Amino acid sequence: SNLHYKPGPGKPVKMWVNDFDSNGTLEQIVTLTTETGDFPIHQKKELTAQVVSLKKENLKASVYAQRTLPELFPPELVGRSIVKQARIAESVIAVNEGDGRFRILPLPPRVQLSCICGISCRDVNGDGNLDLIMAGNNFEFKPQFSRLDAGYGNVLLGDGQLGFTWQDYSKSGFVLRGEVKHLQALRDAAGKTYMLAAVNEDEPRLFLVNE
Repeated sequence: SNLHYKPGPGKPVKMWVNDFDSNGTLEQIVTLTTETGDFPIHQKKELTAQVVSLKKENLKASVYAQRTLPELFPPELVGRSIVKQARIAESVIAVNEGDGRFRILPLPPRVQLSCICGISCRDVNGDGNLDLIMAGNNFEFKPQFSRLDAGYGNVLLGDGQLGFTWQDYSKSGFVLRGEVKHLQALRDAAGKTYMLAAVNEDEPRLFLVNE
């Protein structure tokens, strides 16, 4: 997706959860791992507004930019933090192989232009194989991160062997330019199938599925 901060091999994005200023409220600090440590992705003014104890240190922006999270807070506090990690940025299929093991299959490049918020799995071309209908986008990021708005909806035809081929909009007829939060398949009294898309701050969209 078109995020500014992406995890990579050996460089996860982490979320540290703790009461960092001991005021009874949990804070969440996101960091990007580099060769030299875990650096907060938040601007100094954002983090100091959230963690008052850090504001009292009166750090210059140039100094803050060079500090890793363990250098900003006491070791015992960092050690008690709940740490969640993201190692994959792509939209993927996780294949359950049993015994708690999953095989990760990235979806085609055209799917990776934005986030996916709604998915429907159904056979749309009548070949007996499950296909994927997806849409998303997210306009709610802070200004410095821009927004995820490059997704116009996706139809992927499945081959029954976990292979999926992205369909051009001229073939799929499925085009959604807004911030889609949910997809739901519906059937009318005549037996026709429709795909209903819930679009944030806009009217829902209804697509007829030609099965």
